[in-house]
Amino acid sequence: MIKTTRIELIAIVLLCLCAIANAQVLGTMEIEHVPDNERGSWINQNPDRAILVVYSDIEKMTFQTNHGGIVDVDNPNRGIYHVWLMHGTHQMTYSAEGFRSVKDRIFIEGKGVGEVRVKVVSAGTDGRGDINIETVPSGCEVILDGNKLVEKTPIRLENQIAGNHQIRIENGDDYFPIDTIITVVTNSKITFSANLRLTYGNLIITSEPEVGMKIFLDGKYVGDTPMTINRLPLGYHKIELVHDLYLAKPAIYNNKGGDSLQKEIEVIENYGTLNINSTEGATVFLNDSALSDLQGLRLKPQVARLRAEKTKYRTIDTTLIIELNELETIDLFLEEGFGIIEISVDPPEAYIVLKGDAEERFTNARTKVFGCIPIGRYVLQVSAEGYETAKCNLQLKPDENLRKHFNLTKSPTPQKTIIDLIIDIVSSLIACFLFSPILFGAIYSLYCFIRVIMIFFE
Repeated sequence: MIKTTRIELIAIVLLCLCAIANAQVLGTMEIEHVPDNERGSWINQNPDRAILVVYSDIEKMTFQTNHGGIVDVDNPNRGIYHVWLMHGTHQMTYSAEGFRSVKDRIFIEGKGVGEVRVKVVSAGTDGRGDINIETVPSGCEVILDGNKLVEKTPIRLENQIAGNHQIRIENGDDYFPIDTIITVVTNSKITFSANLRLTYGNLIITSEPEVGMKIFLDGKYVGDTPMTINRLPLGYHKIELVHDLYLAKPAIYNNKGGDSLQKEIEVIENYGTLNINSTEGATVFLNDSALSDLQGLRLKPQVARLRAEKTKYRTIDTTLIIELNELETIDLFLEEGFGIIEISVDPPEAYIVLKGDAEERFTNARTKVFGCIPIGRYVLQVSAEGYETAKCNLQLKPDENLRKHFNLTKSPTPQKTIIDLIIDIVSSLIACFLFSPILFGAIYSLYCFIRVIMIFFE
């Protein structure tokens, strides 16, 4: 009989504990049948075979049935296995290195497709696997278990210890970070792909048809369609399109961030069409605004005020109802206008000249009635010998009998000045010397002398 000392017994226990500690603990898996609303679009054209689609991140999985019904296995994409089976009921066994095998029963008819997910419940110990991280956009920072990595995405993390790893992916303030947990299992090669969502969105607003609608975003005018609104904050926004001739229903847009999104808003016509025919050279006004084009006018429904006018022609004022989607044509042809100007003058023999704004000229020295003359603006001038000339401006309207009376003012008699008297004295002296009538010269000189004295006393 071999005797064991206490020291040897302690050494044996320690060796056993070390062996237990170093022994690999296998991971566990579970099988989940994919619901109908989450199934893929797989198609089986073989009436004698069934397909079992297995989704799993575990590498190198193997499959068995209780009666050897597996025909073939292929791995078309990473994380997807196609197991070809005889149709019917199968007791499936799913196995992978580092995991305990798991069993599951499944029934698939001919040409049928079944789908299951293999989920890792717990990872085994002492195992390692690889993690590939891909992001859109690339160049994102990766924080693994609280430690920020130097490398940026895309990145491959090799020989990661089996188990759960906390992953955080960041890309500045323009993107929302992503937090996830990745379970590494023995010999697994896991690829994690992530699309980071922008913290804002770009919105392209257009109208159909495109007519340059005014855009009001949350009640504020921002521009006309088509327009791109950059860096629009996330959340709900009210979009209103406004135009004189078109209508559009307000739209609510929920900006979830991401790439540019186009929002096309349908608009409907809200106008009638008007054609105007008028006299050549006439000016036509619509609601007191002069028109440059008289054909194909698009106007919103309204009672429109129209006016056509031209020098020497009668003005036309009218109204017209513009109805939705209706075509209206109106004639505004003008007629020449005439009137009468009657003039009475004191004195009656005065001479009259009438000048019009279109270079018309009428004169009359006897009869003081100008009948049937074109309407418009005139300058009237009345003159007579010995009287001051009078002028005035007249506005003759259609069919008007315009009467005007003038009392001309007599022109004042000119008075001689001292200079005139001196000239008279000098003239008299010259006459005395030239004609030698002594008495005549003396009398005329005395007369002039008396007039000079009278002027001084006045």
